[in-house]
Amino acid sequence: MNDILVRQSLNSHAVIYIEGFNKAGECHVYFNKNLVALGIPSNGKADAMYSLLLAAYMSNQAVSIRVDDTKVDNDGNCIIQDLRFNPGL
Repeated sequence: MNDILVRQSLNSHAVIYIEGFNKAGECHVYFNKNLVALGIPSNGKADAMYSLLLAAYMSNQAVSIRVDDTKVDNDGNCIIQDLRFNPGL
């Protein structure tokens, strides 16, 4: 995870930027920075997902993220469907 953005104007609860992508299906990729933007859904799981991502970011731990690239927010960012902390377990 490269960055986490929380902003009132976003359609998603928050957006994370993940580096190391050259292709991500239909998800929006910032090719000049090799980043993909993924939205945290604005639903009952949003706070839990955001907390988990923030904990992983602060502790420099890996997470496993699954998206469905047909589900995007109004900004064109794919929405996170599933999230797992410590994916190697």
